[in-house]
Amino acid sequence: MLNLSGRGVDQGSGDAAYRSLVSVLQLGAQSPWLPQCGPGLSVDCTPNETAEGGDIRYVGATSTAPLATAQGHPETAVLAFGLSTWGDWYNVGSNTVPFVEIDTTGDGRPDFETYVTKPAGTDVLLAVTIDLRAEGMPVVDARPVNGQYGDVDTNVFDSNVIVLPVSLAALGIDAAAPAAPISYTTGVAGYYTGPADTDGVIDTTAAVRFDAVRPGLWAQGGGDAALTYRARPGTALVVNRDAVAALAQQASELLVLHYQNASGDRAQLIDVRAPVPLPLDLPVAPVGSTR
Repeated sequence: MLNLSGRGVDQGSGDAAYRSLVSVLQLGAQSPWLPQCGPGLSVDCTPNETAEGGDIRYVGATSTAPLATAQGHPETAVLAFGLSTWGDWYNVGSNTVPFVEIDTTGDGRPDFETYVTKPAGTDVLLAVTIDLRAEGMPVVDARPVNGQYGDVDTNVFDSNVIVLPVSLAALGIDAAAPAAPISYTTGVAGYYTGPADTDGVIDTTAAVRFDAVRPGLWAQGGGDAALTYRARPGTALVVNRDAVAALAQQASELLVLHYQNASGDRAQLIDVRAPVPLPLDLPVAPVGSTR
């Protein structure tokens, strides 16, 4: 059980409501802080605070496939990637663009890319997925970041945490399959990179192994599969651990994203330790004896 504590936010009603929300992912990678650019340092550095909003700290992934399939709705399953950065961004989706490259075939080359953008004339943030293998790289999926549209406030501006969802069906993955191993690489593109950086990417991580239908660690609330849950004192989420999958994916920690927390306190790592089973041949002491 993942028990939540602290002071929950719950004010307003309807579209004006502002409530604490939380997402729980399987930690995939940690990235060190990039130094500030200066004399003698012009690559792999941040020239200003806007760039610090693209300096990756943690990345993780989750999948609703296990619960959606168990409930008989595998077609609704969603894969999602979360990240936090060392600094707050000011205009995510414009001058700071988180993206994830997804390898679904295991050949070491990305097959799809999911990135954050805003439709023209709106401030609604979408996670758009394109097929890198097809001519013209067509869009195959578009979903609201953090799993919520603009009618639910997930504090996407002046923040440093975000979740990018994509339908498993759009990736050609059968949610009801026994396994669907993938790897993913997370990055943040932006206008402000090191003076000698030429690829337009502020920061990126190495490839992370994950299974889109059989994660090593995943959390669920009391109802349908979801990416975000109401966060109130006393709330308890169930953490599921697949021992075989966790070992294959080197999964031992959860990445918990708290959307409405203060700056610097929105990402939390939770160590998951499974009980150690007793050996099957452990001798049983007779009643009344001591060992």
